This record gives sequence, structure tokens and C-alpha cells, in this order.
Amino acid sequence: MIGADLSKGMIDLAIEKEHRRPLGIEYRVQNVSELDAQHTCDLAFADWLLNYASTAQELERMCKAIARSLEKWAIRYDQYKS
Repeated sequence: MIGADLSKGMIDLAIEKEHRRPLGIEYRVQNVSELDAQHTCDLAFADWLLNYASTAQELERMCKAIARSLEKWAIRYDQYKS
């Protein structure tokens, strides 16, 4: 599992919590739209993320990066794109 945020402060808080109660999460200070597809997952959760996109193109980059990281069997947003 990967947790990504542009805010180093938010990642530092998450790492601090991880030390107190390990969940096996890897935390990264990273733009979600730059996630690589090297690590795949079954589920993507975005809390207060997509609303930060300042343009439609940025929102699309975020969604595509998330979709790339999902396992092939998972439902992906781009399957329903018109």
C-alpha cells in the first residue's frame, strides 16, 4: 500500500502514526499524477485529492495515474469514459 501527498508535513504525520501502529504502508511525498505503475493495487482511495486539480487536464492526469496503478480486474474510470 502506498500513501502519497505533496505535503511533507502530512507524510511526516502519517509516518509518525505508522511507527506507533504499523500497517505496512509506504509513504511518499509525491504528486499523485506522477505515480508509476510499477506497484499495483486493488483499491485506490482519494480523500481531498481530486478537488485540488486546477484544470481539467490535471484532473485527467491524476485519474489516469490512479487507474494505471489498479490491478487489471479492478473497475477503472477510463473504462467508462465517453
